[in-house]
Amino acid sequence: MLSVLSSGAYYVVLRNKNGSLKGWALIGENIDYMTEKRAGFIYELYLLPEFRGAGLGKN
Repeated sequence: MLSVLSSGAYYVVLRNKNGSLKGWALIGENIDYMTEKRAGFIYELYLLPEFRGAGLGKN
């Protein structure tokens, strides 16, 4: 993941009001090798098990 981060990707984190972690996404760019165009890409998407099924991804 270090090479992805060094090329401009970044983490977006989801936290509770008290600051505890709920989950995260690693977002960056990748090249579509068929069209050679840059496109947004989700490298990681994770939600801690205790927060799954709560509808956090709906909005």
